Amino acid sequence: MRVTIRKKLIFGFLASAIVPILLLCLILGYNIQKDSLDKFYISTGNELSHVEKAISIFFDDIKENADMMAKHPDVTQADESINSFINLKEKGSVSYDKAGSVEKKILDFFNNVNQTHKNYIEVYMGTKFGGFTMASNSALPPGFDPRVRPWYKQAVSKSVPHVTRAYKSTTGDAVISVAQSVSKSGDKIGVVAFDVTLNALTDFIQTIKVGKSGYVMLIQDDGVILANPDKPETIFKKLSKSNIPAFAKIAEVKEGDIEIEIDGVSYVAKVTSTNLGWKLVGLVKKSEVISQVYSMLSIMAVIGIILAGAFAVLAYFIASSLAKPIGRATAMLKGIAEGEGDLTKRLEIDSNDELGDLAKWFNKFINNLQGIIKDLAANVFVVDDSSAKLLGIAQKMASGAKDSSLLANTVASASEEMSSNMVSVAATMEQTDHNTHVVATATEEMTVTINEIAKNSERARSVSNVALTQMKGASDMMNELGSSVHAISTVTDAITDISDQTNLLALNATIEAARAGEAGKGFAVVANEIKELASQTASATGEIRNKIEGVQGTTHETISEIQNVSGIMDEINSIITTIATAIEEQSAATTEISENVSQVSSGIGDVNNNVSESSTALNEITKDLASMDTAADEISQNSDQVAASVEDLKDMAIKLNDIVGLFKY
Repeated sequence: MRVTIRKKLIFGFLASAIVPILLLCLILGYNIQKDSLDKFYISTGNELSHVEKAISIFFDDIKENADMMAKHPDVTQADESINSFINLKEKGSVSYDKAGSVEKKILDFFNNVNQTHKNYIEVYMGTKFGGFTMASNSALPPGFDPRVRPWYKQAVSKSVPHVTRAYKSTTGDAVISVAQSVSKSGDKIGVVAFDVTLNALTDFIQTIKVGKSGYVMLIQDDGVILANPDKPETIFKKLSKSNIPAFAKIAEVKEGDIEIEIDGVSYVAKVTSTNLGWKLVGLVKKSEVISQVYSMLSIMAVIGIILAGAFAVLAYFIASSLAKPIGRATAMLKGIAEGEGDLTKRLEIDSNDELGDLAKWFNKFINNLQGIIKDLAANVFVVDDSSAKLLGIAQKMASGAKDSSLLANTVASASEEMSSNMVSVAATMEQTDHNTHVVATATEEMTVTINEIAKNSERARSVSNVALTQMKGASDMMNELGSSVHAISTVTDAITDISDQTNLLALNATIEAARAGEAGKGFAVVANEIKELASQTASATGEIRNKIEGVQGTTHETISEIQNVSGIMDEINSIITTIATAIEEQSAATTEISENVSQVSSGIGDVNNNVSESSTALNEITKDLASMDTAADEISQNSDQVAASVEDLKDMAIKLNDIVGLFKY
């Protein structure tokens, strides 16, 4: 989409007018909203302060009544005569007929208080003696003892009236208890108390309106809701347990200004605290508070639309006055562009502003362009002629360069072939030299190995001789061992003979002891013991003889095996001697081969060096020829490029001639 200068100017004027109006509306709207909220918080705070004063007056009144009742002469006369229900086994109630004179006076006073204060539900008293009395005849539980009740304990521990937290009575009303200790001659003899309904207070709070749609909530110090005109079902529920997120937010604020949302509707709220620690919360819909902002913004929007229309008309006239001269200049430029390049036309200058300067400098630019076209037309023919001459020279250079390149390629091919042959020879010689070195190295290693084998053979022969000598010594020692075993056998035979003789002597001694009768019994015992020892000796000697025979057999076998091993060691020693002699002869031959191979390797190395030098020289020649060929190719390519450039120059001269022909100068 084409956007003209006129449209741009109109849009610019409108933007410059609308943007400030929008900014002004935003700033004023924000300030008005802030001012409205501040006024709401201030006015609501003032309203809540009045409510707080009314609540304070209400509680101050019941506290004063509690103090007055505690100081009443009839109440201060309470004593042990007040009926007690501590020992009561079943439910009971206060009876005026059964009361004593002191208790009757107190009951008369309590009834008067009930009649004059309609919001008092019950008036009662407990004594330090356990007695209890009250204005009504409500049932009391068995064993009722007022002294253990919270209202009694809390009041008797203080010297000022004690107000309990509100609780829900059997009728569903919010009720509080007010208690005051009763003193007589400095001694606390009991506590007087009364229950007060908060209906009047809550009804009063529910009638309070904050703005048109706002209301006030009364919340106890423990978070229990006592009054909520908008949601009565939440009464006697804690804020944190009401399942309403906004109430949970109120529970977190002791005093201050907050914004909350209830059932999808935004509210602004003011939270204050009373002397009892209770909260008063004034709420109103945010839309009502900032309704003034909407009214003001509507007015400003109408004014902005009117101003925008006025600025649009003004912008149209201003843009038209600026766009017309530009349109005329555009039409003239279009005529020059479409008038076959007529550079003789000029723009008319009919104003003394920036547009007039534009026309003046454009006319000057056309004058300069007309001079350039004339000079270009005069020189284009010279360029055409020069390009034709350069084209002929470039073609000749390209032809000579191609001939030089062909000759260089022929020489280079021959040189490369010769160089390739030399490289093959050098490679073959180098391989031969390498193989010769490998043979020489292997021969040297074999020589070293043979020398090592010769040394090891000599060492083996020495070890074999030593082993042979040791085997002979072992054979001699085994022979001596056999002789010793034989001698031991002789000793065991002697021991066996001695054992037999001892056994025989023991037998004779036994016979003689038998002949001697009683006198020979002791000798018979000794003879039996000797006989047993002889038998044991014979048995042990037999075992020793068996062992010696086994040792003798093993010794004979060992001597035989040692003699066999000695013969084998002789044969091994002879074989090692033969191997050592052969290895010495092989070592001498290998040394001679190694020396001859080393001489051959040295000669091949000299030949290989000469071939390498020849190959290097040929490579240098080949590189020079390649460089020459490359230079010839470059000359040929440059000649082609010169020719191509000359062709382009000639084409450019033709085109310039055609372009110049388009202009009228």
